[in-house]
Amino acid sequence: TVWPQWPYDDAEKAAKPVGDARVRWPPKKDEKPEGTPLTPKELVQTRMKMNRRIWEDMVWLDWSAWERRFWEMRERSIPYDEVTYTLLMHGYMLSHRHPGEKAYQALREMRQAEAHPALVRLNQRMLDSAFEIRELGHRPEAALWRNVTR
Repeated sequence: TVWPQWPYDDAEKAAKPVGDARVRWPPKKDEKPEGTPLTPKELVQTRMKMNRRIWEDMVWLDWSAWERRFWEMRERSIPYDEVTYTLLMHGYMLSHRHPGEKAYQALREMRQAEAHPALVRLNQRMLDSAFEIRELGHRPEAALWRNVTR
């Protein structure tokens, strides 16, 4: 028996066999085929969505998803911007799974990507102050630190 594919189409006379390319389930928007490069406008929109998801993962303290978002950006060849680098650095500072020293590696990458010098200095000073707090045996307040990255 071949079951009809849903959503059911009254115009079809016979049930569609499994594996038929015309099957409309699961419903998809008009998506580009894989491997098609993004236009500059789509690239900016995608990066903004990814940055928002990264920040939400930081809020929910989901460090596995946080890390996967950066992997996904690398796999999709979406270049990092200043916001992405900032989220990466501050995520390293807040995460209990990742060493905080990796934040300085992200800062170096940010310099190599030729981000604005004022933003690089701001992030460096924040990282330096966070490490000074750690030397005193304390951790920065996570909720307040996240608000800075917002």
